[in-house]
Amino acid sequence: MGDSEKEILNNTSIDDVTVEELTMKTAKTSKGRKKSEKVGFFASMKAEFKKIIWPNRQSLGRQTLAVLVCTVVLGLIIFGLDFVISTGFDKIFVK
Repeated sequence: MGDSEKEILNNTSIDDVTVEELTMKTAKTSKGRKKSEKVGFFASMKAEFKKIIWPNRQSLGRQTLAVLVCTVVLGLIIFGLDFVISTGFDKIFVK
């Protein structure tokens, strides 16, 4: 039983409160909690974004170049392995 339900039951007798009133009052408080949770989430997200250290232009250029070089080298390795394996299978199975 939530805090709002206990409060309703403490302030009035159980006969005075209908189920509809109880669920309406409980629904109103849960909507308020959801809104405050969203605000808290975005506030913490904003705080985390302030902690980010963004790279400068020179560092970003070096990192981009490193990624491109690694991608090309890895592509060449995969191409070479594929070529060797496919040539080997062609010579074994096609006579």
